[in-house]
Amino acid sequence: MHTPSFLRYRKLEAHLIETRWKHQSLYSPDEDVLLEQMGDLWWELSDEEQALLRSEPPCSLILSEANVSLSSGEIESSPEDIELYVRVNEAA
Repeated sequence: MHTPSFLRYRKLEAHLIETRWKHQSLYSPDEDVLLEQMGDLWWELSDEEQALLRSEPPCSLILSEANVSLSSGEIESSPEDIELYVRVNEAA
């Protein structure tokens, strides 16, 4: 079972993914706030939770690199991206 801090961290991570998607990976002050909150929570996580997070690919970076077609406004994501997004949201 994970600590409340871990669950909160995952929720912030999912929000970070959404924020990066909305801003097409461009700078957003919302992202800074989320990253600061995640950084503060990091120190509340158990060693095992930190190890788990370190062992996974950085979800927010994977999804921020999803293929974005600016001309059509469509976002193309691979099935792996979608599965990862769902997994992170389920953990939150």
